[in-house]
Amino acid sequence: MDQALAYDEERRILQKQVDDLRNELNYLSRTIGDAMRHKQSAQAESLKAQTTTIKNQIQNLEDSFHQTGEKLTETFDSSAQSAPCFGTGGKIQRRQ
Repeated sequence: MDQALAYDEERRILQKQVDDLRNELNYLSRTIGDAMRHKQSAQAESLKAQTTTIKNQIQNLEDSFHQTGEKLTETFDSSAQSAPCFGTGGKIQRRQ
């Protein structure tokens, strides 16, 4: 169970990082739009390069998020298989 809690905490941290990066990406997108409206194409291009980097970071974090989710699911599945369960009539049975 401790391992499941650790995976859950890791997923929460990864989700927060993704959310923060998406907020930054949204801000940069608005800034790029402003720069383009004011004919500041050099600044806009620089910001576009930053958005590419952030998109790659988001993808990497999302991959880690999903891998951690799979580990969490596996942890629960293996715990559930070894735990007793109640069958009909209130008798404890082992999961098969």
